[in-house]
Amino acid sequence: MSAMLAALRLKLPPHMTWYLMLYEAFFSSALSVLLNGILLALILPAIGENSLVFVGISLLLLVVASMMTVVFFFFVRVAILLWRKLERLRRKHLRWALTHALLIVAMFLMLPMLAMGAADWQGPTELSDTIVLQTLSFLSSFVFMLIPIGAVLLVVFLPTAIFSYFVVLRTTRGLEALLSATEALREGQYEARVVVEGEDEVAQLQHNFNAMAADLERVMAELRDEREKSERLLLNVLPSSIAERLKQEPSTIADSFDEATVLFADIVDFTDFSAHVSPTELVELLNQIFSAFDRLAEEHGLEKIKTIGDAYMVVGGLPQPRPDHVHAVAAMAIAMQREISRFNTEGGKPFTIRIGINTGPVIAGVIGIKRFIYDLWGDTVNLASRMESHGVVGRIQVTEAAYERLKDHFFFEARGLIHIKGKGQMSTYLLKGEKDITERHQVGP
Repeated sequence: MSAMLAALRLKLPPHMTWYLMLYEAFFSSALSVLLNGILLALILPAIGENSLVFVGISLLLLVVASMMTVVFFFFVRVAILLWRKLERLRRKHLRWALTHALLIVAMFLMLPMLAMGAADWQGPTELSDTIVLQTLSFLSSFVFMLIPIGAVLLVVFLPTAIFSYFVVLRTTRGLEALLSATEALREGQYEARVVVEGEDEVAQLQHNFNAMAADLERVMAELRDEREKSERLLLNVLPSSIAERLKQEPSTIADSFDEATVLFADIVDFTDFSAHVSPTELVELLNQIFSAFDRLAEEHGLEKIKTIGDAYMVVGGLPQPRPDHVHAVAAMAIAMQREISRFNTEGGKPFTIRIGINTGPVIAGVIGIKRFIYDLWGDTVNLASRMESHGVVGRIQVTEAAYERLKDHFFFEARGLIHIKGKGQMSTYLLKGEKDITERHQVGP
């Protein structure tokens, strides 16, 4: 039997219910055989050399052993299931662990009583007339000996278990409330608190938890405020979609766009003007002008890239592509001319700006480690800058590529061929204004 079980242990997967039941059946059989062997040893001297009686007694004990195996298996099975259930409770809940400990103490205190009861059992006092009746007498006396022991266990064990449970309930209740509050705190509910009961160590632990939770709630609120400030600052220097990408994947961000429209604007003679005013006045005036341009960029759905001195750069068509980016940039350029006329020089003359526009493929990305900058690169960007620097004061100069996209919706004046540094002779156009719906059917400047 042992060899068979060892072989099965190698082949069968562990933790299977029927695998455990096999071991329980083996244990029940062994216990039954042991008890029947003890009975046979007690009866054997009375049998003598009567082989027929020996065979009859053996058959009777075999039947009894089979019945006892079934009974023992049932009780062992139930006992193991209950024990495993209580063991899981004991491992997971302090209340059951303390109750279990108190029950163990109670059982140890009951052992002397059970031992004295077992010592008083002497078996049958008189031999019966037949071997069969003698065997049954032994079995009945053994069973009757177990009945008072079981009754004592039932009468003492159940009240002890109930008493132990309620004894530890007060202590574990405070700890369970503390555990629930800790779980809530881990899930982000920083307002979680527990009710302090008593003045013992558990109450002190509850008080310390409340103090720690209050400090953590205050710190997390400060962190949220700082995070919101950081995000607002980040959105001031980066487009919202780029800022979100940078938070999710802080690696190099570089995108290629097949078509975007770039605008450069420069305030004419602003350098000479800055020499005659105080730094505070200069910065305040620039802030007013560029803030007005920022509002225009937001109104037209464009993205401000940067300011360099008294120059302003804006782009349409990125980071979120849009089909009308050329028209939006042209409309903003016209609005910028109207806006700059509201600001006057020291002599009372209104400022003027020079604007250049170009459309084409660009590369956009984020550079920098401590100070992030979202910038553009490519020939389209360089040519838009050349359109501004080689442009006409107070006018909007565009490339032929931008002109082809805008000519049906805007009025233009052909400037002709001009020399562009690094490009040679190029045809450029001056944007004059936007056509209304009836005029958009006209073709040409």
